[in-house]
Amino acid sequence: MHEIKIYGDIVHASGKDDNNVSLADVQNQLSTANGKDIKVRIGSDGGDANEGFAIYNELRRYAKENNAKVHTFAESRLSSIATVIFLAGDERELSADLQPFVHSAYIPDAEKVDDKQQAYLDTVNNRIAQHYANHTDLTFDEAMDLMKEETFINTEEAKSMRFATSIENVLRPVALQRFNNKNNDMNKNPKTAGIVAKAIAYLAKLGAVNKIEFAADMTEIDFYELGEDEAVKVGDKAKVNGIPAGDYFKDTDGRVTTQSGETYVFVGDGLTEILPKENGVNEEAVALQATIDDLTAQLEKVTNASQEAIVAKDEVIQTLTAENKKNVAIIANYKGAQSPLPDTDPKSPNYKAPVAKNVDDAVANLKTIKLK
Repeated sequence: MHEIKIYGDIVHASGKDDNNVSLADVQNQLSTANGKDIKVRIGSDGGDANEGFAIYNELRRYAKENNAKVHTFAESRLSSIATVIFLAGDERELSADLQPFVHSAYIPDAEKVDDKQQAYLDTVNNRIAQHYANHTDLTFDEAMDLMKEETFINTEEAKSMRFATSIENVLRPVALQRFNNKNNDMNKNPKTAGIVAKAIAYLAKLGAVNKIEFAADMTEIDFYELGEDEAVKVGDKAKVNGIPAGDYFKDTDGRVTTQSGETYVFVGDGLTEILPKENGVNEEAVALQATIDDLTAQLEKVTNASQEAIVAKDEVIQTLTAENKKNVAIIANYKGAQSPLPDTDPKSPNYKAPVAKNVDDAVANLKTIKLK
């Protein structure tokens, strides 16, 4: 995966020695990506709105032209128009505890905004709010309200509203292992034992990796209260893309078939039933098989009809061939027959003297007859 870095303010034109980023800078970085999937690392307080949208479009254009995935990762700061760029990601990851900041557009250093400038700002605000609505679960009005209130969105809220798809899971320091040391003096004090146990449980939860199950179509089902190695059971809670699993799978009445073949049944985010593989019914597979059976029957019907047509065609060909042979024989008989030639022997009873063509021939014939 090729890395693209957007560190600094978003500006229309950047210099060689400043820490700003322009569309041209991003284009230069993309030119070396060679069609690979990209990870866009962002640390920016925002800047020029038009340049921000241009960078968003350039990232999505690269994804389309190269059939590539875009992973955006907000590292240190994510504010203003930088949030628009962040939403270009097919996967959108926030660094732990990073809070995206959204606000209404403004003109820097303007003591007073005239009507023309306000109309422009309204256009920009509408564009940004609609962008948020198109890429998250926020409505246009909700996005606009957040912008007007100049809101920091905490990580869990960002994930819940699909502003982000994941939160970075950082590895906790080895120093935290001291809480697991049974010889620690703190653990010897009975008054602090309960507090230590709670602290250990809390720290373990912070560093834990959630239990993830996969649906048959590879959708991630996040059992957010379970550890990575825990088994899923009825009563556990799960979400999909920050949405309660039952709501996410509402089109199938909260049911989803897992890769293992089991069927989970959710109501809200609660798992209410686990159907074993042999009892689970994959309605989509059943419908698909019915379609296959129908198409097979149609193909067989067409094939049979084609074979019947071929047989009928062969019979006609055989009949015509026989008739043709018969006609050929008849023609051959005519060709072999010869008309009798006239008898040229004058002594023959069938002799007929040729008709004279002129006087000389007539005289010659007469002499011949007299000589006889």
